[in-house]
Amino acid sequence: MYLAKSDSLGRIHFEMKNFYGPKEVVVQTDQKKDSLYRFELDNPFVAQVAVYPLPALRIPASLADPLRERNLDILVINFYAPQIRNQFFTPVLDTSAFYVKPDDSYQLDDFTRFTTMEDVLREYVIGAFARKRRDGYELMVYDRPHDSRILTEPMVLLDGVPVFDMDQLMALNPLKIKQIDVMTRRYYLGPVRFNGLISLQTYKGNLAGFAVNPRSLIQEYEGLQLHREFYAPRYETSEQVQSRLPDFRNLLYWSPNLQVDAQGKGHLDFFTSDQEGRYKVVVNGLTSEGVAGNQSILIQVKRPLK
Repeated sequence: MYLAKSDSLGRIHFEMKNFYGPKEVVVQTDQKKDSLYRFELDNPFVAQVAVYPLPALRIPASLADPLRERNLDILVINFYAPQIRNQFFTPVLDTSAFYVKPDDSYQLDDFTRFTTMEDVLREYVIGAFARKRRDGYELMVYDRPHDSRILTEPMVLLDGVPVFDMDQLMALNPLKIKQIDVMTRRYYLGPVRFNGLISLQTYKGNLAGFAVNPRSLIQEYEGLQLHREFYAPRYETSEQVQSRLPDFRNLLYWSPNLQVDAQGKGHLDFFTSDQEGRYKVVVNGLTSEGVAGNQSILIQVKRPLK
């Protein structure tokens, strides 16, 4: 969950951490306080067209044979080792909730399962309880640091999505809930203070059929692209040498983060492919002061002597 305040023009900027690939986002306010707002998400892609169009691709006839060879190389790789063509580095994401460690946590399968959420909160969830008034349910938590002072209107989450209609939440089938976390104290997240927190998690983390408020905006949004990994084989052991497959890579080695010493020297090693010919080595770098530099050289890969 991410919070932000709008500026004078109603624009809101969220700082998203490790937001990779297409994801479904839910944007909402507290409908009890802000029920008339309408949300729009900016396009995640650049909509402005380049001022200078790229020239048309014209391939000279002299490159016909080399292109056929490169196409054959790709066919060989796709046949013998298709798994190396599309490898992506999946970042290690912090799957813990934003409140890190709750004051109390309940795995509901460890208890007798009840058929109503009111019974669940009443029977074994310490520090949180529901009270039914004339206008509907109200959830509250104890302020443990201040010796049982009751905090009203805590932040209530279902699979990380804020819920503001307590009647709708209390009507949820508790058999779909796997875990309940409770923060029995005031909690601060950015510019917002919560009077305690109650977080419910379903078994699959997909809201288990819970209907999000229709005033909320639910939309697929494209995050950052995953980091591409380019395959580079190693032949350092006898087992690796014996298990060698045909190798017709055109890109021999790629490293996004090569560190150099104080003299600007670094070391790397890689194996060439079975495709002989000239290869271009391109190095781009930045100094600690942000000064950019680049260099390129050519290397020759020859057929091994027999």
